[in-house]
Amino acid sequence: MAYGAALGREARFLLAGARTQAVLLGLLSAAASFAVTLLEWSADRLLGILPLFSAGRINTSAAAFAAAALFWALSVLALSPLSYGITRWCVRLCGGKRASAFWFFGSPRRYARSVCLGILLALRRAAALAAAAALPAGLWFCADAFAAPGSAPDPPALGLRVCAAALAPLTGFFCLLFLQRYALAAAALGMSEDCTARGALRRSARAMRGREGELLRVRLSLWRTALSQLLVLPIPRAILLRRTVLALYARERLSQR
Repeated sequence: MAYGAALGREARFLLAGARTQAVLLGLLSAAASFAVTLLEWSADRLLGILPLFSAGRINTSAAAFAAAALFWALSVLALSPLSYGITRWCVRLCGGKRASAFWFFGSPRRYARSVCLGILLALRRAAALAAAAALPAGLWFCADAFAAPGSAPDPPALGLRVCAAALAPLTGFFCLLFLQRYALAAAALGMSEDCTARGALRRSARAMRGREGELLRVRLSLWRTALSQLLVLPIPRAILLRRTVLALYARERLSQR
Protein backbone atom coordinates (compact mmCIF):
# COMPACT_ATOMS: atom_id res chain seq x y z
CA MET A 1 0.00 0.00 0.00
CA ALA A 2 2.90 2.38 0.74
CA TYR A 3 4.17 2.01 -2.83
CA GLY A 4 0.75 2.84 -4.26
CA ALA A 5 0.40 5.84 -1.93
CA ALA A 6 3.81 7.13 -3.07
CA LEU A 7 2.74 6.82 -6.71
CA GLY A 8 -0.45 8.68 -5.87
CA ARG A 9 1.46 11.57 -4.30
CA GLU A 10 3.77 11.81 -7.31
CA ALA A 11 0.82 11.68 -9.71
CA ARG A 12 -0.94 14.54 -7.90
CA PHE A 13 2.25 16.59 -8.06
CA LEU A 14 2.56 16.02 -11.81
CA LEU A 15 -1.10 16.83 -12.46
CA ALA A 16 -0.80 20.05 -10.47
CA GLY A 17 1.39 21.39 -13.27
CA ALA A 18 -1.18 20.52 -15.93
CA ARG A 19 -4.39 21.12 -14.01
CA THR A 20 -6.46 22.57 -16.85
CA GLN A 21 -5.50 19.88 -19.36
CA ALA A 22 -6.11 17.14 -16.81
CA VAL A 23 -9.64 18.38 -16.08
CA LEU A 24 -10.42 18.80 -19.79
CA LEU A 25 -9.13 15.32 -20.64
CA GLY A 26 -11.08 13.82 -17.76
CA LEU A 27 -14.24 15.53 -19.01
CA LEU A 28 -13.53 14.38 -22.56
CA SER A 29 -13.04 10.76 -21.47
CA ALA A 30 -16.25 10.73 -19.43
CA ALA A 31 -18.25 12.55 -22.12
CA ALA A 32 -17.12 10.18 -24.91
CA SER A 33 -18.08 7.09 -22.92
CA PHE A 34 -21.41 8.65 -21.95
CA ALA A 35 -22.14 9.62 -25.56
CA VAL A 36 -21.64 6.07 -26.85
CA THR A 37 -23.77 4.64 -24.02
CA LEU A 38 -26.52 7.21 -24.64
CA LEU A 39 -26.45 6.52 -28.38
CA GLU A 40 -26.82 2.78 -27.76
CA TRP A 41 -29.66 3.31 -25.29
CA SER A 42 -31.47 5.70 -27.68
CA ALA A 43 -31.09 3.33 -30.63
CA ASP A 44 -32.45 0.41 -28.58
CA ARG A 45 -35.49 2.47 -27.56
CA LEU A 46 -36.16 3.87 -31.03
CA LEU A 47 -35.83 0.47 -32.71
CA GLY A 48 -37.63 -1.39 -29.93
CA ILE A 49 -34.72 -3.77 -29.31
CA LEU A 50 -34.42 -5.25 -25.84
CA PRO A 51 -30.91 -5.08 -24.30
CA LEU A 52 -28.65 -8.09 -24.74
CA PHE A 53 -28.67 -8.64 -20.97
CA SER A 54 -31.98 -7.90 -19.30
CA ALA A 55 -33.40 -9.03 -15.93
CA GLY A 56 -30.57 -11.53 -15.48
CA ARG A 57 -31.22 -13.21 -18.83
CA ILE A 58 -29.61 -13.10 -22.25
CA ASN A 59 -31.70 -11.78 -25.12
CA THR A 60 -31.01 -14.36 -27.85
CA SER A 61 -32.65 -12.45 -30.69
CA ALA A 62 -30.54 -11.72 -33.76
CA ALA A 63 -31.39 -8.01 -33.51
CA ALA A 64 -30.04 -7.78 -29.96
CA PHE A 65 -26.76 -9.48 -30.92
CA ALA A 66 -26.42 -7.32 -34.04
CA ALA A 67 -27.02 -4.12 -32.06
CA ALA A 68 -24.56 -5.16 -29.35
CA ALA A 69 -21.90 -6.02 -31.97
CA LEU A 70 -22.48 -2.73 -33.80
CA PHE A 71 -22.07 -0.56 -30.71
CA TRP A 72 -19.14 -2.61 -29.46
CA ALA A 73 -17.42 -1.95 -32.80
CA LEU A 74 -18.30 1.74 -32.51
CA SER A 75 -16.84 1.95 -29.02
CA VAL A 76 -13.62 0.25 -30.16
CA LEU A 77 -13.27 2.49 -33.23
CA ALA A 78 -13.98 5.71 -31.35
CA LEU A 79 -12.99 5.15 -27.74
CA SER A 80 -9.88 2.96 -27.99
CA PRO A 81 -7.71 5.54 -29.84
CA LEU A 82 -8.93 8.29 -27.50
CA SER A 83 -8.40 6.23 -24.34
CA TYR A 84 -4.92 5.11 -25.39
CA GLY A 85 -4.12 8.68 -26.43
CA ILE A 86 -4.98 9.93 -22.94
CA THR A 87 -2.84 7.14 -21.50
CA ARG A 88 0.05 8.28 -23.71
CA TRP A 89 -0.50 11.87 -22.53
CA CYS A 90 -0.13 10.65 -18.94
CA VAL A 91 3.00 8.63 -19.77
CA ARG A 92 4.61 11.64 -21.47
CA LEU A 93 3.62 13.85 -18.54
CA CYS A 94 5.46 11.46 -16.21
CA GLY A 95 8.57 11.98 -18.35
CA GLY A 96 8.30 15.75 -18.20
CA LYS A 97 6.96 16.07 -21.74
CA ARG A 98 3.65 17.09 -23.26
CA ALA A 99 1.69 15.24 -25.92
CA SER A 100 -1.64 15.34 -27.70
CA ALA A 101 -4.40 13.03 -26.51
CA PHE A 102 -5.39 12.63 -30.18
CA TRP A 103 -2.01 11.20 -31.18
CA PHE A 104 -3.48 7.89 -32.36
CA PHE A 105 -5.85 9.77 -34.68
CA GLY A 106 -2.86 11.47 -36.30
CA SER A 107 -2.04 8.77 -38.84
CA PRO A 108 -3.82 5.70 -40.27
CA ARG A 109 -1.02 3.45 -39.03
CA ARG A 110 -1.26 4.59 -35.41
CA TYR A 111 -5.05 4.54 -35.53
CA ALA A 112 -5.10 0.98 -36.88
CA ARG A 113 -2.70 -0.18 -34.16
CA SER A 114 -4.82 1.35 -31.41
CA VAL A 115 -7.98 -0.27 -32.77
CA CYS A 116 -6.16 -3.59 -33.13
CA LEU A 117 -5.02 -3.38 -29.51
CA GLY A 118 -8.58 -2.62 -28.40
CA ILE A 119 -9.86 -5.71 -30.23
CA LEU A 120 -7.10 -7.99 -28.92
CA LEU A 121 -7.63 -6.82 -25.34
CA ALA A 122 -11.39 -7.31 -25.64
CA LEU A 123 -10.90 -10.85 -26.95
CA ARG A 124 -8.52 -11.72 -24.11
CA ARG A 125 -10.89 -10.31 -21.52
CA ALA A 126 -13.80 -12.24 -23.00
CA ALA A 127 -11.79 -15.48 -23.05
CA ALA A 128 -10.65 -14.98 -19.46
CA LEU A 129 -14.18 -14.23 -18.27
CA ALA A 130 -15.53 -17.27 -20.12
CA ALA A 131 -12.88 -19.49 -18.54
CA ALA A 132 -13.60 -18.06 -15.08
CA ALA A 133 -17.34 -18.58 -15.47
CA ALA A 134 -17.11 -22.08 -16.96
CA LEU A 135 -16.76 -24.08 -13.73
CA PRO A 136 -19.35 -22.21 -11.61
CA ALA A 137 -21.81 -22.15 -14.51
CA GLY A 138 -21.25 -25.86 -15.17
CA LEU A 139 -21.95 -26.72 -11.56
CA TRP A 140 -25.08 -24.56 -11.56
CA PHE A 141 -26.41 -26.25 -14.70
CA CYS A 142 -25.69 -29.65 -13.18
CA ALA A 143 -27.70 -28.59 -10.13
CA ASP A 144 -30.59 -27.68 -12.42
CA ALA A 145 -30.37 -31.15 -13.97
CA PHE A 146 -30.62 -32.78 -10.53
CA ALA A 147 -33.54 -30.63 -9.39
CA ALA A 148 -37.01 -31.80 -10.35
CA PRO A 149 -39.23 -29.10 -11.91
CA GLY A 150 -41.55 -27.47 -9.37
CA SER A 151 -39.96 -29.10 -6.33
CA ALA A 152 -37.53 -27.95 -3.68
CA PRO A 153 -33.84 -28.58 -4.50
CA ASP A 154 -32.58 -31.91 -3.19
CA PRO A 155 -29.25 -32.11 -1.24
CA PRO A 156 -27.03 -32.86 -4.29
CA ALA A 157 -28.49 -29.95 -6.26
CA LEU A 158 -28.26 -27.63 -3.27
CA GLY A 159 -24.64 -28.66 -2.67
CA LEU A 160 -23.72 -28.01 -6.29
CA ARG A 161 -25.30 -24.56 -6.14
CA VAL A 162 -23.44 -23.71 -2.95
CA CYS A 163 -20.18 -24.84 -4.56
CA ALA A 164 -20.93 -22.75 -7.67
CA ALA A 165 -21.68 -19.67 -5.56
CA ALA A 166 -18.48 -20.18 -3.54
CA LEU A 167 -16.31 -20.73 -6.62
CA ALA A 168 -17.60 -17.73 -8.58
CA PRO A 169 -15.73 -15.06 -6.52
CA LEU A 170 -12.60 -17.22 -6.45
CA THR A 171 -12.47 -17.79 -10.19
CA GLY A 172 -13.36 -14.11 -10.73
CA PHE A 173 -10.39 -13.08 -8.60
CA PHE A 174 -8.00 -15.29 -10.56
CA CYS A 175 -9.46 -13.89 -13.80
CA LEU A 176 -8.78 -10.36 -12.56
CA LEU A 177 -5.27 -11.38 -11.52
CA PHE A 178 -4.60 -12.92 -14.93
CA LEU A 179 -5.76 -9.82 -16.80
CA GLN A 180 -3.27 -7.61 -14.93
CA ARG A 181 -0.54 -8.91 -17.23
CA TYR A 182 -2.04 -6.82 -20.05
CA ALA A 183 -2.58 -3.67 -17.97
CA LEU A 184 0.52 -1.94 -19.38
CA ALA A 185 -0.21 -2.66 -23.05
CA ALA A 186 -1.71 0.78 -23.79
CA ALA A 187 1.30 2.53 -22.22
CA ALA A 188 3.70 0.29 -24.16
CA LEU A 189 1.92 1.10 -27.42
CA GLY A 190 2.22 4.83 -26.83
CA MET A 191 5.84 4.76 -25.70
CA SER A 192 7.21 3.66 -29.07
CA GLU A 193 6.30 4.69 -32.60
CA ASP A 194 7.31 1.25 -33.91
CA CYS A 195 5.43 -0.83 -31.33
CA THR A 196 2.63 -2.99 -32.73
CA ALA A 197 -0.48 -4.10 -30.87
CA ARG A 198 0.85 -7.64 -30.38
CA GLY A 199 4.23 -6.25 -29.40
CA ALA A 200 2.58 -4.07 -26.76
CA LEU A 201 0.78 -7.09 -25.33
CA ARG A 202 4.03 -9.08 -25.23
CA ARG A 203 5.92 -6.22 -23.54
CA SER A 204 3.19 -5.84 -20.94
CA ALA A 205 3.07 -9.59 -20.25
CA ARG A 206 6.86 -9.74 -19.80
CA ALA A 207 6.95 -6.69 -17.54
CA MET A 208 4.08 -7.96 -15.40
CA ARG A 209 5.33 -11.53 -14.97
CA GLY A 210 5.11 -12.26 -11.25
CA ARG A 211 3.86 -8.73 -10.48
CA GLU A 212 0.11 -9.18 -10.98
CA GLY A 213 -0.57 -9.06 -7.25
CA GLU A 214 1.59 -5.96 -6.88
CA LEU A 215 -0.47 -4.08 -9.46
CA LEU A 216 -3.70 -5.15 -7.77
CA ARG A 217 -2.41 -3.68 -4.51
CA VAL A 218 -1.47 -0.47 -6.32
CA ARG A 219 -4.98 -0.28 -7.79
CA LEU A 220 -6.52 -0.88 -4.36
CA SER A 221 -4.48 1.90 -2.76
CA LEU A 222 -5.33 4.08 -5.75
CA TRP A 223 -9.06 3.64 -5.27
CA ARG A 224 -8.70 4.53 -1.61
CA THR A 225 -6.73 7.63 -2.58
CA ALA A 226 -9.23 8.62 -5.26
CA LEU A 227 -12.19 8.19 -2.93
CA SER A 228 -10.52 10.09 -0.11
CA GLN A 229 -9.75 12.97 -2.48
CA LEU A 230 -13.14 13.01 -4.18
CA LEU A 231 -14.35 15.95 -2.10
CA VAL A 232 -11.18 17.94 -2.86
CA LEU A 233 -10.33 17.06 -6.45
CA PRO A 234 -12.82 17.53 -9.28
CA ILE A 235 -14.05 14.17 -10.59
CA PRO A 236 -12.44 14.62 -14.06
CA ARG A 237 -9.09 15.19 -12.41
CA ALA A 238 -9.63 12.08 -10.28
CA ILE A 239 -10.02 10.11 -13.53
CA LEU A 240 -6.64 11.39 -14.72
CA LEU A 241 -5.15 10.66 -11.28
CA ARG A 242 -5.83 6.95 -11.72
CA ARG A 243 -4.41 6.98 -15.24
CA THR A 244 -1.30 8.89 -14.16
CA VAL A 245 -0.56 6.46 -11.34
CA LEU A 246 -0.79 3.58 -13.80
CA ALA A 247 1.44 5.53 -16.22
CA LEU A 248 4.08 5.99 -13.50
CA TYR A 249 3.93 2.29 -12.74
CA ALA A 250 4.12 1.41 -16.44
CA ARG A 251 7.18 3.61 -17.06
CA GLU A 252 8.99 1.99 -14.16
CA ARG A 253 8.18 -1.60 -15.06
CA LEU A 254 8.55 -1.33 -18.83
CA SER A 255 11.95 0.33 -18.50
CA GLN A 256 13.21 -2.68 -16.53
CA ARG A 257 12.65 -5.12 -19.41
